[in-house]
Amino acid sequence: METIAGNASSETLLLVRGTANVVAASNLGIGFLLIICSSIKDKKSLKKVLSGELALMACLLAVALFNTFNAGRIVDGGPPPPFWVILIVNPILCTYGLVKRRN
Repeated sequence: METIAGNASSETLLLVRGTANVVAASNLGIGFLLIICSSIKDKKSLKKVLSGELALMACLLAVALFNTFNAGRIVDGGPPPPFWVILIVNPILCTYGLVKRRN
């Protein structure tokens, strides 16, 4: 079987596929949550949702930083580059939503 990974072992491909599935599923779920919650008109409820999202992103960022700094020692490696984009853009948009709703 020819892949873009060249001569990667089947265990490596399974690990990468499993990790990619988890990352994709969690990011899609978070995206759908925010899209559905964008119709909330009650400012108090919206603040709770966006604050919860910021807390979730803070936890994910802490885990990503831990895995990146300990790659090769404690863990196999850090998250893939698209995950870093999500970890940076999502809190910025949540903060924007919180600030916009206060005005």
